Amino acid sequence: MHSIPARFWDPPHSHSADARVFVVQGQLELAYGSDINETENLQSFAAGSLIHVPANSVHFDGACEDMLISGVA
Repeated sequence: MHSIPARFWDPPHSHSADARVFVVQGQLELAYGSDINETENLQSFAAGSLIHVPANSVHFDGACEDMLISGVA
């Protein structure tokens, strides 16, 4: 599990393989694209959500509140 502090934002990036993330606590904010200032497409995922991020998709993510996530195989 990974603990993400409030107001932390991961810069735009991609992964070579599909990513699956389970939100254990808090809320994950995620958007696709290479401009972190483009938040109009920002999606919110509450605790209990399972998110699939396709391989090679440029995205950025973060948290407005303390969050706990877990990677899912």
